[in-house]
Amino acid sequence: MTLAMKVNPFAVPVVRLQEERHQRVIDTGVYSVVRHPMYAGFVPMVVGPALWLKSYVAALLALVPIAVLAVRSVFEERFLTRELKGYEAYTEKVHYRLIPFLW
Repeated sequence: MTLAMKVNPFAVPVVRLQEERHQRVIDTGVYSVVRHPMYAGFVPMVVGPALWLKSYVAALLALVPIAVLAVRSVFEERFLTRELKGYEAYTEKVHYRLIPFLW
């Protein structure tokens, strides 16, 4: 997650087009592997501690916020494809949303 924030100066909690900051597509660093590296970094942050503590119920419950982020990523991509110049080409270049070689 930290690498994503370091590479992307446009990362904000609420998805919006930042025209005043001349927002552009970031396709370097971790963004060259997955399109949503901050969300991808969230997955091991919630599942890892639960498994480390051998709380399999907590690991299963972690699927809820992961699913919410997965759905959010779909809506976020629809917005960015519509509003951000070059985002559609970026999705063709970087195939995976959250998990390399899977989705």
